[in-house]
Amino acid sequence: MTNLNKIIDLLKGDSLYKKIDEPIDEAFGKFIYSQSESISQKGFRNTIISFIKFLKNNQLIIGRYTEVTETSEVILFSEMYYQGHDTHGYEGAMYDITSQGGEGIESVLEAIVERIKTTEKEKYISWLITKYFTLLDWDTKAKIISEIIEQFGYLFPEQVKELQISRLVPRIQELINLIISTNQTVFGILNRS
Repeated sequence: MTNLNKIIDLLKGDSLYKKIDEPIDEAFGKFIYSQSESISQKGFRNTIISFIKFLKNNQLIIGRYTEVTETSEVILFSEMYYQGHDTHGYEGAMYDITSQGGEGIESVLEAIVERIKTTEKEKYISWLITKYFTLLDWDTKAKIISEIIEQFGYLFPEQVKELQISRLVPRIQELINLIISTNQTVFGILNRS
């Protein structure tokens, strides 16, 4: 089995979903928090602190959070992971929770969970590429890129397929991400049918 096949096998179908999405979704389903209509800044801070600790205790994120840094961790965590419909970051999350017609705490936490899953997938794909590609010699890397273009060329625009292999080698993660996102889209369509 080639290194490309190893990477694709580890990422195809529902394997990425089972490895990342499913455990995070299950943990989020078990997280207990107040869903009251009105939540203060302190309530938001406490909910996010509890959520960070919950994720850490379930080994879904890594980090050391102390009482001294909790507020700064909430801000950093929100900045990293919150992307609302029209807002983002800590201020956006606060606005979406506290404003009339805002998203509410559940929607904010759901958006954070989706971003965590995306980030964890990116890290996992990066790790796989490092393990199965980065440390290889140049000729083997070029061969793998050729295999990608041969097997998945239908996914790429003509301009990409016409590039020299040497220009595509540093872009391996982008090529793999396109293959994976296409596979996930097809997998999602088939599972919802």
